[in-house]
Amino acid sequence: MSNKLHMGTWNVKTLLKSGKMQELAEELAKTQLEIVAIQETRWSGTGHIRKKDFSIYYSGTRDQIGQAGTGFILLGRIWENVIGFEAINERLCKIRLKRKYNNVTLINNYAPTEDKMDAKKKSFTMISKQYLTEHLKVIQL
Repeated sequence: MSNKLHMGTWNVKTLLKSGKMQELAEELAKTQLEIVAIQETRWSGTGHIRKKDFSIYYSGTRDQIGQAGTGFILLGRIWENVIGFEAINERLCKIRLKRKYNNVTLINNYAPTEDKMDAKKKSFTMISKQYLTEHLKVIQL
């Protein structure tokens, strides 16, 4: 197990269309990335999808398909190092990975865009800060 972790982030716009998940995996296979935080999956519910060459953990809306959605796509065998995944809501999730010297927690936090109502943005900020403060010993500067 290498000490290096090749990671990235990608706003995928949607994974609802047929073949989009496979297309994403094929594009990422051309890179050296092992794990990518993905936003706007537009899937509902939470879950884990395991395929031959990749694995996806996702967190979507509870009752409305076609909105928001976050997750992580893992390429190669890094999926074997997953300790846990937590879907907080459709805009916030985390994954924990076992590494050679230390375990690593990655957080995918997808903020509402400027055109969203102020109440939605304030709610997002409040929930994000509350989660980070309660669960992750965050040092606020």
